[in-house]
Formats: sequence, structure tokens, C-alpha cells
Amino acid sequence: VTAVDNFPLTIPTGGFVALLGYSGCGKTTTLRMIAGLEEPTSGDVLIDGQSVLHLPPNHRNVGMIFQRYVLFPHMNVKQNIHYALNLTPTYLRRFDIDQIITLLEINNILNRNINSISGGEAQRVALARTLATSPELLLLDEPWTGLEKRLVSTIINYIKIISTELNLPLFFVSHDISDVNEIANEVIILSNGKISSIMNPAALIEEN
Repeated sequence: VTAVDNFPLTIPTGGFVALLGYSGCGKTTTLRMIAGLEEPTSGDVLIDGQSVLHLPPNHRNVGMIFQRYVLFPHMNVKQNIHYALNLTPTYLRRFDIDQIITLLEINNILNRNINSISGGEAQRVALARTLATSPELLLLDEPWTGLEKRLVSTIINYIKIISTELNLPLFFVSHDISDVNEIANEVIILSNGKISSIMNPAALIEEN
């Protein structure tokens, strides 16, 4: 079975690209191949013009946030963030972690235990921890799944602010047209593992 087939994709610097499609169409598999968690049987994966196909995930300089945040429960918020920061050599750190913490408005929960924070706060901590590795590309696999719609809009706003401030390209998976309209400047429609169309959010809304 072919999960993703003939998928040429270029994500511009600062671009917000959404991958939209029904469950099982290959969205998450695409993200996992970019991140290095799955290896394609053919083709290549280039980041900043360089092939990363045979590099392990930790050498691709890609940040990925999953539907489950996988925060370390034995560490508090600050320790979770600094765990990722300490994995990144000083000379590779492109972002100011204090700026990220301020932008995400989590200064007041840094000493809190992970089990004592809300779902929205956990999402922001997961985002801060990922950004602490100074990725060149941010991948989001519907990380707001299960959150209230009110919180989803808040999280999307934080993501837009972060990506804009840090000039960080963003590639995210969704099945919700309203979420796509809020954040994306380009939408890729995926069907049965293939690109069926590429359009801007306004055209997508008109079609639906």
C-alpha cells in the first residue's frame, strides 16, 4: 500500500502551509517523513536545499509537535523546556528562550508540575520545548486536538505570533477548514496520498 505518492513540496521561509485531508489520506505520514520518523521508499527530503533523507531525526533541525504533548511528568515546566535547550549546542541556538517563554505567556507557570497545568498551558509548554531546539522548520500534527474551540483559537494565535517573530516556516496537518483559514497562507489538499490541489485559504472557503 502506498501511503504518500509523488509529493513535491516547497515551504518558503516564513510560510504557513496547511496539509488538509480526510483521516488516512497520508497527512501524518508526510510529516513523519520530513521529520525522519519514517523513511520514504523513493524520492528525497530537502531542508534549506540540502538532502536530509539519510539523517536521523535529531540531525534534521526540524521541530515536531504531536497530538500528544509527551511532556516529562517528573519535571516541572522550566525543566521540560531546559531539557530540550540543553540538548542544543550553544552555537546552534538561534532563538532566545526567554523571549519564547514571554511570547507564549508561560512565565508564571515555570515552577509548576506538569500534572497541575491545563491542556492549553501544556500545549504552550510543548511548543516552547520544541522551539528551545532552534528548529529551521516547525511541524504540527493537529496538536490542538481535544482542546476546546476557544483554546484552539488562542493556541493558533500564539503559533502565528511565534512563527512571525522568529521567521519560522510552519507546516501543519488539519482536517478543520476553519483552523486552516485562521493560520495558513497556502493549503495543500491531500487525497489517497496524492496532492489533489494547492490553493489559498480564501479559495478553499469559497469552495466549501
